[in-house]
Amino acid sequence: MMLGGLPFVLYVRLVTKGSFNILHDDQVKVYLGILSIVTLALVLYLVMNDHMALEYSVVAALFNVVSVVTTTGYATTDYTLWGAFPLVVFFFITYLGGCAGSTAGGAKTMRLIVGYQVFKLQMLKLIS
Repeated sequence: MMLGGLPFVLYVRLVTKGSFNILHDDQVKVYLGILSIVTLALVLYLVMNDHMALEYSVVAALFNVVSVVTTTGYATTDYTLWGAFPLVVFFFITYLGGCAGSTAGGAKTMRLIVGYQVFKLQMLKLIS
């Protein structure tokens, strides 16, 4: 599922040039960073609040986060029973989606990057 959220251009590059360096693309870095941060936050929450085993928490959180972000619709557990925090997190990351040029639903990571850059530029203009 995580690979389905990556841009198809990377797969074309892999087939034609034989290289698959995903860290040269800013949207892939942001996409993987968001997945990592959200998964880590949910793992910590599950271990501390629900007293789940660490291994189970990592697998359940990672699978469900990737499923929600890429809008595939799979779930390993009923995450609605995890409490309010995971539900709020899942609600917001549903709109992120994968990278531009992927089959994932949502607003796409590139739009998030462009929105952040425009926001930063406007704040700099406002300050100066």
